[in-house]
Amino acid sequence: MDIRETIDILRQHDIFLFFLQEERFLDLAIASHRDTLAVNGMLDDSAVQHVIHQLFQFKDQLPGGMYFPIPMARELRHSGAFDPQKIMSWYYEFIFVDRNQQWSLKNQRIEGKVFEQFVSNLNYEPEIGRYYVEYYVESRWDKCYLQCERTPMRGLQIQFLKNELPLIALNNGRQDTMLRDGVWLDADESCLVQTTSHGEILLADMPRFLLLDRLNEEGTHLVIDSVMIPVLFRDYPETNTP
Repeated sequence: MDIRETIDILRQHDIFLFFLQEERFLDLAIASHRDTLAVNGMLDDSAVQHVIHQLFQFKDQLPGGMYFPIPMARELRHSGAFDPQKIMSWYYEFIFVDRNQQWSLKNQRIEGKVFEQFVSNLNYEPEIGRYYVEYYVESRWDKCYLQCERTPMRGLQIQFLKNELPLIALNNGRQDTMLRDGVWLDADESCLVQTTSHGEILLADMPRFLLLDRLNEEGTHLVIDSVMIPVLFRDYPETNTP
């Protein structure tokens, strides 16, 4: 089994391997990151290869989150043996976002200035379908993936442009274009849309009202200029959230 197959299986178990490279964490599950690490020879290190193999062996027992093979490999070279009990010393769990868009980490609500900082540095990685927070602290970039029951992205305003799809102002301070893939409504009458670079967006009340005001008579499609966008229904399973 090659490294790509190994990483794909680990990703199916929500296990992601982070490598610090030039002050930024690279994820082995992302092809361009993997290529950079390979070019720099980091994946040729026998200790790193052994660590990845061990993480693969224990994948069914490990919680989802981010793991850091380099310090694990350093410990392996120092001690001469890999201690499975120490795996969790180099582990960081996901930030959790529930269906009400409440954020928490280690069962503690994220609020106030920390929450504002996280949201302003919120990004989306389409290759693996993951939202993440990345911000500069203590001479390097810190990065953490999110585990989401519902998207953490919120559309605050919507702008209708002539002969173009709507432009949406987002809670991370950026703008993105709505796609024609569809509009989703749920039992709470929440409205979600797909965007070009930020994945799925939950619309706030005003942009939701302005968008749904363009429903056709049957209520099956939005009509924006000559574009017909299907309106679909989505339900969420009942869950116990932190």
